[in-house]
Amino acid sequence: MLIEVSSFVQVPRMVAATGGTVVLRTRDDGTTAKTRFVSVPDFEAVRAAAEQVTTLFTLWDDTDPANPVLVPSGWTVRGYKIEVEWPRETERRSLICSHFGARRKAFNTTLGWVKDDLDAKEADPKHEPMPWNFQVARNRWNAQKDTIAPWWAANSKEAYASGIKDAITALDNWSASRRGRRAGRPVGFPRFASKRRGDRDRVKFTTGTMRLTDDRRHVTLPVIGTLRTKENTRYLQRRIAKGDARVLSMTLSLTPTGRLHVSVQYSARTAPVSAPVLPGTRAGVDRGLRVLATVADSEGRVTEFPNPRALKNALTKLRREQRRISRRLPDSRAGKQSKVKTARLHERVTNVRRTHQHRLTTWLVTTYGEIVIEDLDIVAMTQGLNRRFRRSVADASMGEIGRMLGYKAEATGTAIIHADRWFPSSQLHHGCACERLQPPTSRAGKPIKMSKELACTVTGELIDRDHNAALNLRDWPEYTPVTAQLEPRPRTTALPSVGGPDEPSKARLASARKTTKLVAAREEAKTLPGSRPSRPRREPRKGVPTLAGKHA
Repeated sequence: MLIEVSSFVQVPRMVAATGGTVVLRTRDDGTTAKTRFVSVPDFEAVRAAAEQVTTLFTLWDDTDPANPVLVPSGWTVRGYKIEVEWPRETERRSLICSHFGARRKAFNTTLGWVKDDLDAKEADPKHEPMPWNFQVARNRWNAQKDTIAPWWAANSKEAYASGIKDAITALDNWSASRRGRRAGRPVGFPRFASKRRGDRDRVKFTTGTMRLTDDRRHVTLPVIGTLRTKENTRYLQRRIAKGDARVLSMTLSLTPTGRLHVSVQYSARTAPVSAPVLPGTRAGVDRGLRVLATVADSEGRVTEFPNPRALKNALTKLRREQRRISRRLPDSRAGKQSKVKTARLHERVTNVRRTHQHRLTTWLVTTYGEIVIEDLDIVAMTQGLNRRFRRSVADASMGEIGRMLGYKAEATGTAIIHADRWFPSSQLHHGCACERLQPPTSRAGKPIKMSKELACTVTGELIDRDHNAALNLRDWPEYTPVTAQLEPRPRTTALPSVGGPDEPSKARLASARKTTKLVAAREEAKTLPGSRPSRPRREPRKGVPTLAGKHA
């Protein structure tokens, strides 16, 4: 077995504790170099000694030296976030704020060095810039901290290390995104951190006195001292006392509402898998906007979880508070109070939404042994033409449900199956010769597009859209008649898909054609002789229709 540690400093410690040997690597010039791998003949015999050195190691099975296999190590990294009270002493309050400013000072200093190197490199190609390495930047900071920050001794050294680490990480993300090595949206070059521009106050501690007290009501941080928590910490304190968890780092952060939180990153021993209540039952989960989730299991039960609509219920208060902010003087006391009220409303929206998501996902993984969910393109759904639809999708946060199911299923052994993204679960009548469903028609004979019920083309009965989709997902892909007679849907690249396979695109295409005609008519009217001149307009954003003006 091969033990891979996280740093070269831990290699000699691991060798001394386990009695293993360091794996050497042969360079191109024939010389050898040490690696972060330690070879041991029987890992289980020295597991206790290895865990005394560190729990952040990776195990590899080197039975085939050419192709080592990754094996579970028995430890996993988790997070635990708790809210703490502000200390009553004014000096300690100022000390906490000083740590936040120290991290920001180190971040801006490191970024300034990089910018100076880039400018010098552009002026003189022979200039040797500072490597974007955490240890190199930290050594430079320690050499110049007496000049840069004469007050550095008042704060913990971890405050400055946290700022340097954040700057190096931001630069690496920008470089990886620029070279195409980072997935997701493009990352811009980091900017100088400023409290007025929304930089979050935070500081991360990785060394020093970090512990949860035995009374389960206090947390101790380096230099800052002991802070009282607003909730009981018995869940984590019990695991630490038993030796099943070890604290790796603690991050003290301040929310826009003025609340202090401590996020504890710890390594926990992997607990044995606890089987769900119905291990042999399969369930299909249809995520939606009217109902947050509709669950249909193989025993015939259909359960609906209502959508809390946290943002929609708070929009009235949010608009009122935002109007008050616009009428206040910038940086005035009244303006700051209005901003805090708005931030509290947003915080409540987040908490309500997250509570419902945790309740839903926990119930699913502890109840069923197999769960089938649809693979939705959430990004495309949030880029549609309808603003209300985009807001509803963001309010439901359906992508977060899939993420929570992924990591919670590991504790119960529940299998998570993702149905095909182009499987029209809502448009196929379950158990009815696979005929497509259509929206019911109104008295005028027009289809009701946003109806919760769909009409069967064979029997004419009305079917609940969400229940039908959950049943189709439950039987996917064994429900072969559906996939056998399903015609492939042509994909269009003119407009982004906003509703996945369940939403027809005819209405969107018709709206886009109508908008194109209106814009073309407006441009043609400008060129007619005697037409009224108009001021230049901004170019419309891509994918968003712009209607003609009143004077077009």
